[in-house]
Amino acid sequence: MDNAVMNEAPPITIDDFCHHFMCEYGNYDPHKDAYDFDYATAGVNNLSREFIKYFELQHPFSIEALLTICKDSSFTVKLLPDNHKSRGYNFSYGEDVRIFIKENDSPSGQIHTLLHELYEIIDEKLHSHSNNGYKREKKVIEAKADQFSAYVHVPHETVLQWINTNGIDVFGLKDFLTCSYVTALIRTNEVLCGVVRATTNEHIPVIGILYERPYWKGTPSGRTPRLQLKFHTKSRGFPFTLSRNEVKDLLFYSKEIGDLTISKLINAYSKSGDDVLLKNIEMVFKTSGLTVDILIRTVNWRKYKHTAKILIQLIPSTHKELRNLAERLNIKQYDLG
Repeated sequence: MDNAVMNEAPPITIDDFCHHFMCEYGNYDPHKDAYDFDYATAGVNNLSREFIKYFELQHPFSIEALLTICKDSSFTVKLLPDNHKSRGYNFSYGEDVRIFIKENDSPSGQIHTLLHELYEIIDEKLHSHSNNGYKREKKVIEAKADQFSAYVHVPHETVLQWINTNGIDVFGLKDFLTCSYVTALIRTNEVLCGVVRATTNEHIPVIGILYERPYWKGTPSGRTPRLQLKFHTKSRGFPFTLSRNEVKDLLFYSKEIGDLTISKLINAYSKSGDDVLLKNIEMVFKTSGLTVDILIRTVNWRKYKHTAKILIQLIPSTHKELRNLAERLNIKQYDLG
């Protein structure tokens, strides 16, 4: 028993990880007997990949895996009440490191916040060992922390494997990795932007548009909040750009449904609460006209009467990814060509 205790490996800490990262991306200076580390090499891609590998994270993982890292690093994780203005933050004083997350946040929200705060701690530690004069700007750090959280929680390799196995199923990816709908949509798009179809050497052009009904905000009149555009993505392969403000300008037409704006399309199918694939619809945007398939998927929460979220995915009808997904998920299909 004593030998087992003596041979037990010490816990791996965030300090150990920072030292490892500086060894991997720094240059050893024999005169100083130290590593000359350039803070600019601490890119989010490199950092997230090394973090997953160093702590041997297996996807999907739960928040317990991150809490173990915090515990082994002697970080204290405390819970915030629902009415606290912040979703999370961290506090360091010498060796005392504390991370605060919302007690009743969703599992995906707690994971995101904990990874976000861990990045800020890691970034500060790495910056303190760099002598290149870079300044840490709060807005930049916050953006990188969100990116790090998404990359660790929903890594490229896992998303690519998911797409190869299950198609461009954003809702399925969200459930598999316990991440948010937005994160699943963004990471799916980022992976699609970097791959091409092996048989044709073409990109897979997909537009994703996520709407949500902000029930938690409420309205002064007490009425049900309207669906609002939450996020949109567009992979490569379309002959146009698409900004957030331009989403409302997407127009659709078929003989059966006539002319539809994106808003009318949302309203028409949000009430049914059923998923549906509309095939061979004419889409007009700017100077481009395309025949597209439109997959409409909804999220309905039991305690609310109206649809809580709607995801619209658009793809040129010559690409069969959405049709294959609809068949796999037994989603009703209507040919409107």
